[in-house]
Amino acid sequence: PAEDDISWNSVRLATVALSTARDIFLAIKPDTPSGEYGDLDTLLKELDGLPLAITLLARMKRPWITCSELLDRWRDQKTSVLKSEARSTSRLASLDASISLSLNSSIMNDEARELFSVMCYLPDGIPGGRKQLREMNLGLSDIDEALDGILLIGLASINSDRALKTLSPIREYILLHNQISELVMECTCTYYIRIIEMHAN
Repeated sequence: PAEDDISWNSVRLATVALSTARDIFLAIKPDTPSGEYGDLDTLLKELDGLPLAITLLARMKRPWITCSELLDRWRDQKTSVLKSEARSTSRLASLDASISLSLNSSIMNDEARELFSVMCYLPDGIPGGRKQLREMNLGLSDIDEALDGILLIGLASINSDRALKTLSPIREYILLHNQISELVMECTCTYYIRIIEMHAN
């Protein structure tokens, strides 16, 4: 299962130097073989030095996925992004491709993607953490497994108050590209209507 203490540094959409980008990646995946550093540097350059994009790609790195393979996957995803929508800058396309690749990772199953859409739909995320998710009764078969996938891939974090949060650039991407199923939306609305009625009484 994913660790609950995943955290982010501040959101930065400004670029960083290659050496700093490599430090960010290796801080997350220190076991990356030195023989892959050439492909890693190529990937980092193509990510435009965006810390958030670098973090998301590093979270996807697994021992059986080489930096060369990760670079190929990212290039395929960026090509798809550029074909499907006009992005004003390469930087935005790089970020979109990184988020899209994370969502399509094998770590994220259908329920994880559905749950993440709910988290992004709610402006404050899930203040009550796992406990609140269970109380919401979203109709998902395994809330913990879905949430573990989201946390493991680095799309969300749990803060010191145990609240589940996602960063605004990721949230904006999800709101633009993903829809919540009718059933899950109904469960979400029912939960909050119940909360309002409880406080009204």
